[in-house]
Amino acid sequence: MGAGAVLLVAAAALVAVVTLGGPHGSRPVRVVALTGQEGVRATVSLTSQSWGTGATLRESGQAPGQVLTVSMRTSSGRWWVAGSYRTVSRAGSLVVQLSCAVPADQITDVWVSDQGGHTVLNGYVG
Repeated sequence: MGAGAVLLVAAAALVAVVTLGGPHGSRPVRVVALTGQEGVRATVSLTSQSWGTGATLRESGQAPGQVLTVSMRTSSGRWWVAGSYRTVSRAGSLVVQLSCAVPADQITDVWVSDQGGHTVLNGYVG
């Protein structure tokens, strides 16, 4: 009976993986590398949502205490602000959740700027 229970659990796990990880359970994700000052590492993952685009920004190496704004440009040339964040530590990494009302397949650029309007990171969606 113990072996039968193990097989049943294994079969249920396989069904869950196929259901959640298959084409109907996942959304396309585009990962964009952002460039900036030497020593700064950043990427943004763009995920299609029914309402637009969810974005996860991961960065490290920025000077602490900066307030940065993330903007996205569309294929029509219009810019959208996706959110802002404050850097906390040059040594640590930061993960920020952002959103944009535009569909992910229409986003062509992602730019991060400081309070003075200077671009500190940018990336082209390919």
